[in-house]
Amino acid sequence: MGSGIITLKDSHETIDIEHPFKVNAGPGAGKTTWLINHIQNVVQHSNRLGQVKKIACITYTNVAAEKILLNLGEACENVEIGTIHAFLYKHVVKPYVSFLGIPELAVDRIKGHDEYVPNKSILYSVKAETKQTYLDDKNLLEALLDLQWKFDKSGILQVMPRKIFKFRIKRETYLVYKKICWSKGILHHDDVLYFSWRLISEYPSILEILRAKFPYIFVDEFQDTNPIQAEILKKLAEKESIIGVIGDRAQSIYKFQGADVTQFTNFNINGMVEYKIEGNHRSTAEIINILNIVRNDPTLTQYSPENRHGCQPRIMVGDVMATYQQAKRICGKEALWTLCYKNVTSNCLKKGYNAIDEDIMLEDIIANDSNSARAKQLFYIISSIENSRDNKVKDALKLMKRAMRNEDADQAALVQLQYFLDNYELFKDKTLTEFYTTYLDNKAFHKSKITTGKPKVFYDSKKYSDMALTVRIENDDCINRTIHKAKGDENNCVMVIVSEIDDANQGLDFILNPNIASENNRVYYVALSRAGEKLFISVPKIDSKIKDKLIKAGFEIINCS
Repeated sequence: MGSGIITLKDSHETIDIEHPFKVNAGPGAGKTTWLINHIQNVVQHSNRLGQVKKIACITYTNVAAEKILLNLGEACENVEIGTIHAFLYKHVVKPYVSFLGIPELAVDRIKGHDEYVPNKSILYSVKAETKQTYLDDKNLLEALLDLQWKFDKSGILQVMPRKIFKFRIKRETYLVYKKICWSKGILHHDDVLYFSWRLISEYPSILEILRAKFPYIFVDEFQDTNPIQAEILKKLAEKESIIGVIGDRAQSIYKFQGADVTQFTNFNINGMVEYKIEGNHRSTAEIINILNIVRNDPTLTQYSPENRHGCQPRIMVGDVMATYQQAKRICGKEALWTLCYKNVTSNCLKKGYNAIDEDIMLEDIIANDSNSARAKQLFYIISSIENSRDNKVKDALKLMKRAMRNEDADQAALVQLQYFLDNYELFKDKTLTEFYTTYLDNKAFHKSKITTGKPKVFYDSKKYSDMALTVRIENDDCINRTIHKAKGDENNCVMVIVSEIDDANQGLDFILNPNIASENNRVYYVALSRAGEKLFISVPKIDSKIKDKLIKAGFEIINCS
């Protein structure tokens, strides 16, 4: 950030509505409040809005979109709110993708976009078309689940994995996989960005239509954007549309989904004015002090506008459950959130287990069962049951209908879901073989016998409860969740669980050797910044040589073993 940044005193200060802008604000600064106020200011004073012309407000999640919508009041009539993928699909891909004339793309079969897990038959097709029948299914699945579209050195979009794998796989594998999916009408979220970029590049008139519809385009949580999204916004900003972005580079934590923190840092368009908000209304001065240490950023140092004070943040030493129980006692009647890096760890806490280190995924079912229909069926059933137990009934019913291969079976899906919930205690500790054989209704599901071979070995070795711990809950809002699922939320009492201790600082490098350029550092910064009054950090052990450093930083150390 440069020296010409204007400091806003708080989230209620207004700015010129006809200038593009970038607002940098740390946790608890009121970014969403500022955005809502700015939208209302635009609605009240702009003469460029009408029945057709609206403000586009782009958020990172549907939950964030709903939060903004609820607080806009009457101004919501002049605003279209949603995620970048939903916005581009509705206004670019859906109406115009047929223009591209891609022979493999079954336009008439496309019904939206989703995170898709390929089944066994697609894995076979990919291996056959690329002449890689020797590829292990689990390795191939791992690679296909890690794909993203990226600009190459010449500015052309290419599909490639985010990380380098130890196994050998042909580069053309990825595009072959995409084309197989497209032929079935399957679009991944990332494909929406790919098609949108191609469409606006090859058909510039689409840009003119977007600008005519949306004279103002505001993007929240811009630090989580990726290069394709940023380039699309730059194209729109070339004339007519006012582009505004709000974010915090220290809270960019979605690199694994293609987000690039430099997109926020380097984003610049003609006439753009930069602002920052340094107050933190969420946390006490004691917690803000820790956040400033972890952030280690001279361009933005937070403070408590209300000069609010509280207890010292605490380092809780011991196993996860012991530290959790002790922290709960300290919090008394107040709800205690736990935030973990790993999905399995958060699910263990939901169910009252100590954290396990086993590296398992729900997708292992698909990689280990040659019967793709059965594998996908189990995948959806387990996902459905666990979503329902997390009170995500709408998602649970959608997944159960997929398992039953009948999108219209609302009543039947509800009956099956209720049956599984009623019998949960009976099958939760059974093997997957026993669960599948005994508890799946032959009339409701297309079943096949699990007899011999690799599938039986796998299903016999895994309990239902093992796989239940791997289920990812979208829009998870329970008190035990991953750090990534807590982004944008807050609670008075928060315990952050650090399970990685294979370095000299017991996994506490983000405090003792902070570097905000590190993704790991930023993830823990986000986690700590969710806390308002009481902050706990759970670690398995701690050496005496770093205790003094932590106490000096402002922590109290509590031994819970």
